[in-house]
Amino acid sequence: MASSPNFVSSGSISVRLTEFCGPDPVELEMRGSWNVKDADGSILLAGSNFRGWLTPDPTGVLLGARLLGNKTCTLSTDGDAGIRLRDKTYRGELQIKTTRGASGLPHDLDIVLQLPLEDYVLGVLCGEMPSSTPGAEEALRAQAVVARTWALWKTNLSGKPLRDTPADQKFVGVDFETQAAQRAVTATEGLILAHAGELIPAFFHADCGGETANSAAVGFTKRQWAPLSGVKDANCISPFKWSRTIPASTLDSFARTHGLGNWISRLQASARDSGGRWLKIELTGPSARGPFFGEDLRTGFAVPSALWQKLTVLADGSLVIAGTGNGHGVGLCQKGALNAAQKGHDYREILKHYYPESLISTLYINS
Repeated sequence: MASSPNFVSSGSISVRLTEFCGPDPVELEMRGSWNVKDADGSILLAGSNFRGWLTPDPTGVLLGARLLGNKTCTLSTDGDAGIRLRDKTYRGELQIKTTRGASGLPHDLDIVLQLPLEDYVLGVLCGEMPSSTPGAEEALRAQAVVARTWALWKTNLSGKPLRDTPADQKFVGVDFETQAAQRAVTATEGLILAHAGELIPAFFHADCGGETANSAAVGFTKRQWAPLSGVKDANCISPFKWSRTIPASTLDSFARTHGLGNWISRLQASARDSGGRWLKIELTGPSARGPFFGEDLRTGFAVPSALWQKLTVLADGSLVIAGTGNGHGVGLCQKGALNAAQKGHDYREILKHYYPESLISTLYINS
């Protein structure tokens, strides 16, 4: 890959820690010197070592017995990895506020972790890939570049904190870090993927089933991206095979939710890609009919992929779907990347395969 135009970033990422957001108090430990600042940067509280609770209250956030108020405040420590929520340790600082419930009063905690970009990439790498697998080094490097690119693309697009779940990228704390993952992040520090002077939406998934998908065809992007047009993947060998039973109640609920009526009377593929992935599906109910993306049904029916090979209707109205692959199929296939790495391909070759016509670019931090 050649070099593309450089990009600039603040060097930090915001991540909503979804497990801790909600109406329940959260156990918090801060190690070493710490402080709490308001939105203007003024210190509200300070101390050394703390163990207690963050609690949502109609009057605002409580840190132990101390009221921090209704506005966003920032908790930070002087030491590295000095914040622990329940049983998970994090680098960075916490931005905390309460959000309003149905009553109009502050009701839920909203906890967002602000941390350096490279620390975030490390947390994603350990959350998304088995970083201790032998021979995985180059696949980990490829995943690091992809995770960094996707995070910046999504943040620039939405302007909101990323979720720490696979709905964005699965991010885990310090407790799960491995040396292999740390080496991969260090080796690719600041590297991102671009096309025609833009960051690409560098999607990835677990198992493509032998061929990756076109991002526009599955409804992930509104426009065609050459690096996300889909490729054959000879390294995704022995794809995951699965079978799931979709209860009649789930089918009926889907029909009602999407305005088809009280049940689905017909379901068939109206478009598939060359790998057999169901791109468009025609559904008919007593009230309406309409095309859906295969991805809509993959998520709606909670099945691993849209690579459906056999459908069987049972006597009770439930539907058995058998297929292969795992995930949406767009971008890097983690299984294929791992196999490619174990065959001796380096991360640049892996990225070139899964994102054709993309260029590796350097990210500059705006200090």
